[in-house]
Amino acid sequence: MPEKIIFCADGNLDTLKKLTKTIASVFKNDYEIIHVSGMSEGIGRIEILEKEQKTIIAFFISENLSDGKGDMFVIQAKKNFPKAQVIFISALNDSKVLVNIINQTSLFRVLPVEWNSEELLSHLTNAISRYSENMLIEKQNEELLSAISELKTQKKLLVISDKMNDKLLKNLKNINSSLERFVPKNFLKYLEKDSITEVNLGDGVQTELTILFSDIRSFTKISETMTPEENFAFLNSYLAMIGPAISRNNGFIVTYIGDAIMALFPGSELDAVKCAKEMLDELGKFNAIIFEKGMEPVKIGIGLNSGRVLLGIIGEAGRLEGTAISDKVNLSSRLESLTKKYGANIIVSSETIGKLGDYDFYKRSDDYKNEDNLYQKSAVENDKRIGPDEMQRFYYRFLDKVRVKGKNEPVSVFEILYPETDNSMRLKIQYRREFEQAVFLYKDRKFSEASEIFYSLIEKNPEDRAIQVFIDRTRNFLKINSSGSATEFIIPDDWDGADILDEK
Repeated sequence: MPEKIIFCADGNLDTLKKLTKTIASVFKNDYEIIHVSGMSEGIGRIEILEKEQKTIIAFFISENLSDGKGDMFVIQAKKNFPKAQVIFISALNDSKVLVNIINQTSLFRVLPVEWNSEELLSHLTNAISRYSENMLIEKQNEELLSAISELKTQKKLLVISDKMNDKLLKNLKNINSSLERFVPKNFLKYLEKDSITEVNLGDGVQTELTILFSDIRSFTKISETMTPEENFAFLNSYLAMIGPAISRNNGFIVTYIGDAIMALFPGSELDAVKCAKEMLDELGKFNAIIFEKGMEPVKIGIGLNSGRVLLGIIGEAGRLEGTAISDKVNLSSRLESLTKKYGANIIVSSETIGKLGDYDFYKRSDDYKNEDNLYQKSAVENDKRIGPDEMQRFYYRFLDKVRVKGKNEPVSVFEILYPETDNSMRLKIQYRREFEQAVFLYKDRKFSEASEIFYSLIEKNPEDRAIQVFIDRTRNFLKINSSGSATEFIIPDDWDGADILDEK
């Protein structure tokens, strides 16, 4: 039986079963997987494991256990196994609970309750790597202390050889460099810290930011065709071209999750939009390079959301990391996942669009039943552009309303459009007014009128996947008689036009 342990605790037995099954699918041969549903049972198990001198590498602890709060179990678990990495599963509804845990422990990650297997396994892989790195640093520190103790005993502190002195300085420098790699300098500046030595666990501030998530579409399928060495080379070359666009537009990267990037923009929302477009431009150059090597071009999706987040430091004494925690962060990740569904490159929330300029036209669209004169405006009034620079012109169109699982209020989402690209994008810009009109008619349950416009648009731009999404949805409401003909639209009484976003 493996000597190292992954410990799971969740009060929902179905979720607990899914959690352990997902972990076992990859790690069952190397790690023993222990699972409990309650806090009392969990404390009993970890006390026994501690007496038996077992090694727990990582904890997955849900905020809701069957007989107690998960945050209290996190604190107890870290007392018994302070070196273990803790991944806390939370709905992110109570920032006080998260701040309390961060102040008293050293969380490795916060995982949303709507996690998927790829996201969970990525966090666990990084947690295992973090544990191994910490053990290596601890060993290096013990060797340094042992060397210094020996020198003191022999009274040779004043005659340290150049070789030993260089080794000591090099090891100390490496330790400091390791810490700085996980806390970007821009992050420190935003926390008003001058040096990494001033950072403490629990340092944080609530602030307004724009969050950017990007991800390579179908990267798992792409990676299966490459060796591990080729995978790392591919990702590093991709990130080397894409990443600098973020700093050029006044943002900074917080973390990499496999092939995904999470970045923050503390300044203008327009910085984030311009960055997203520049990342796509750099992707075009990257694709040209790999195409010459016989590889297929890759596509990415980008999601943007703005709002108040908890920006701070999590980790442990030997390894710190800056992160942003909020349901705003979760939504930006979900918006990125929507890009594939709608065939979009960049999707942003109403929170971001609302801070970019004139949003009155779209605010009115929230009340679909009072839109009788909405389409009587002139084309000039509807010609919405983002940004004052005539050379950097963006357009946007209202795309849909979506409801994130676990939330009551739907969110309006928009697609960023830009003219200097392929013909399909130019057609999206040309017919965006007609597209929005059809979407509003659909939301107002006027399916026949909406379908007429959608079918006209799909003929003009068959590559616009968002049009096909609404055509398919409209068909789902049709009632078919015994002869196979459509007779009428059947609409649930509680239907409000919002699409349910229940997966990442």
